[in-house]
Amino acid sequence: MGFFDRKKPDTDHGSTDDHRFDVPGLAEFASTAGWKPLGAQPLKAPFDEFVNWASKDIVGEFAEGSLNSTVRAVTSFYGAFGGDIVGRRFTVSNAYTSGYKGSWVSVAQLWFPTMPQINVFPRRGPRRIRFLALGAHKTGDVEFDRRFTVETSDPALADRVLAPAVRAVLQRRDDWYFEMFGYEVVCVCPKRYESVAEVQDRLSVLESLLAALPAGIVQELPSTLLTLPHGTAIDFTHPEELVAAIKHLTPEQQAQAFQQFKQLDPEQGRQLMMQLVQHKDRNGH
Repeated sequence: MGFFDRKKPDTDHGSTDDHRFDVPGLAEFASTAGWKPLGAQPLKAPFDEFVNWASKDIVGEFAEGSLNSTVRAVTSFYGAFGGDIVGRRFTVSNAYTSGYKGSWVSVAQLWFPTMPQINVFPRRGPRRIRFLALGAHKTGDVEFDRRFTVETSDPALADRVLAPAVRAVLQRRDDWYFEMFGYEVVCVCPKRYESVAEVQDRLSVLESLLAALPAGIVQELPSTLLTLPHGTAIDFTHPEELVAAIKHLTPEQQAQAFQQFKQLDPEQGRQLMMQLVQHKDRNGH
């Protein structure tokens, strides 16, 4: 199989029920590890859009002179699982993007405390378009800038995030794509996962990326910033707990919780609201 693994699967990509494309042994491993299957749409916007864009870029559909950059290409996910590692929410999945050439990729996503958007992707020659048309940014590291393109809406933050230790992790390969936005980092690689070991290795890379972030880059959320009136302590890295708990409060208790929220540090309050919005986007409620 070639570097980009362009072979198209012989199946209908409207469903993830075809287990021919699952990672061998991953379902059994996930059950033992307490991971949960995530179904046909494990990633929400803009992360699913990034997977789609990266998949098309991998097979050159945005190459200069290409007439196929506007081809409608649908990304379908296969064998997606999610859970927690080191107290962080994660997602792993294989994905296939249809289109002019078609592209298999492997995807991993981890809770990651960045905010404005930073994209890092291989420098593979001229492209017809850029993802979201973010501003191009040079890190000043000649070798890194030779191998990767960085686009961001916040150059100052990108300089802080892309510290030497972070760049060292990113340079372990030169064919992967990263989107850091809100409270997630997504990594997309050519070719699908073929083994549990490959899935574990990718998650290990994201853990290393998290550990490499400079101290103080983002004010982390303490695990219990808010205690609801009935005594439930809320872990803000799992906003679904807050959503579920508030539903069981009386109107008076909800008012008390709102007063607590108003007393949070403004930065902490903003981060909580971003978490809640992302949870709503993921789950539609």
